[in-house]
Amino acid sequence: MQLINLWYRNCPICKNTVHVRGIDEQKSPVILHGRLQTTPRWYDFTMRCFWKYAYFSDVADHSDDVFREILRSSRKNNQRSGVSGILVRDKNTYFQYLEGDKEALADCVLRISGDSRHNNMTVIFSAQTAALFFDGWSLAEAKLPQRKQNLSAFKRLLLGLPMEDRIAMVDEVCLEAKLLL
Repeated sequence: MQLINLWYRNCPICKNTVHVRGIDEQKSPVILHGRLQTTPRWYDFTMRCFWKYAYFSDVADHSDDVFREILRSSRKNNQRSGVSGILVRDKNTYFQYLEGDKEALADCVLRISGDSRHNNMTVIFSAQTAALFFDGWSLAEAKLPQRKQNLSAFKRLLLGLPMEDRIAMVDEVCLEAKLLL
């Protein structure tokens, strides 16, 4: 059975599954919560909850060598811990989007916050997600869509938005950035 028109919601009951409502290809309603409910059978179904995290920071050292070293060490650490994402840089600012298991992501963010190559880390959001944009990529050096390439202006725009709109805009930008890779 293929599900279409899915709506995701964080599950208030369990920590490792996502409550999904949707409509299958025959336009029959489907509700998932640990099990897939259809008529007349039950199918086992479990989705893992992941976390996503986005932040901006100021570039401490503008050299390309430092940036390449950040990419190299981040890819190694992320691959080992199962974290994926993108890193974008302009002249003075980094933008990074990370995703993965909650504990691995927390360790990664702690490591980054203590890294002297980043200054003034500004968190845009930390949120649960049911899907990964960059699954299998340890860290991609990405280019943002043309209209978002000024990272300082993008940061100001995001910080002026309510949290749900921030998340939606970053999701849209990450999807576009993935297409540009």
